[in-house]
Amino acid sequence: MPDATDETRTTASPYSTGGGGTRLEHRLGTVFLVRLLTAGPVLELGERAPDRVAFQQSPATSVDDLVATASAAGGTSIHLEIAARRTPKFIRSDKKTKELVAALVRADLDAERDSEPLVERRLAVAVSGQHTHTQEIAELAVAARGQSTAEEFVGLIRTPGKFATRRRLDHLMDMVAAALVEIADEDAGTPEHRCWSLLRRLWHQTTQQSLFATGSSSCQPNSRETPAWSTPQRCVGISTVTSVRTHTYRRRAGRGFSHSTSRPAPQWRARSSGTDRRR
Repeated sequence: MPDATDETRTTASPYSTGGGGTRLEHRLGTVFLVRLLTAGPVLELGERAPDRVAFQQSPATSVDDLVATASAAGGTSIHLEIAARRTPKFIRSDKKTKELVAALVRADLDAERDSEPLVERRLAVAVSGQHTHTQEIAELAVAARGQSTAEEFVGLIRTPGKFATRRRLDHLMDMVAAALVEIADEDAGTPEHRCWSLLRRLWHQTTQQSLFATGSSSCQPNSRETPAWSTPQRCVGISTVTSVRTHTYRRRAGRGFSHSTSRPAPQWRARSSGTDRRR
């Protein structure tokens, strides 16, 4: 009989108990906040630095985990909406990923109907590590951006023996078709058109795909093999990581940063300089 005073317990990983997606979201937010603070470029923002980072923006968008914006004087601004999912499975039988695809389709429709001509709206799925499904979706997105019509794109991918991602496209097409039935929008177009439109707008991020690969910063890792999540947490210490949810941060030229929320602002410290800042 085990000792009643024995305090040894079996603990489970937060990923196995459902908290992994939230932790991924927090770490991704930390990376973007570092980019905001250091004016460092982000690949998915067209190699520009974000000047606004917002968290949990529902109902403004159906892809609401993190929204980053990069402005360009006299040019087109980029608005990036990111969904953080640890290991999405892009197969027609996976319920959670079908819900993700439905949210992406809604966001794509909203972006297509956006009346702001100088704002390019992009979507991204951030995942933990390298996975075959998401890598194949990323390859399909690159191919879609290279084709001017849905017919050309689908015909290219389905060319016998040309692309190994053909089956992934079939799964995604069925998931998009199911989303269109749920959305019930007569002007959404065919599943082929909507799938092509979504992929052209879609970007893929992983924990191994360092957001520090370009530009220079005092917080930049020495090696591109360094996980994107480790260095930002050393450079900028978030006092309570969960407190960044629902907050919005902006970088203003020559005037520092602004922060808005309905709750007390989180505190953070720039450890590299040894000074405390509060916004």
